[in-house]
Amino acid sequence: MRSKRGKSLKEVTAFPLTSDGHDPMMDSPADVNEEQLKELGIELKVES
Repeated sequence: MRSKRGKSLKEVTAFPLTSDGHDPMMDSPADVNEEQLKELGIELKVES
């Protein structure tokens, strides 16, 4: 995808990602731990 003002989408995107989809500014996506899930009231259920 190209824009009239940039050579690539990365040059015109407000929040550019690396080529593998990583956001270096927020270090995301990243794994979360149980404490973070509990703080947000999120419970993961494993289907069997």
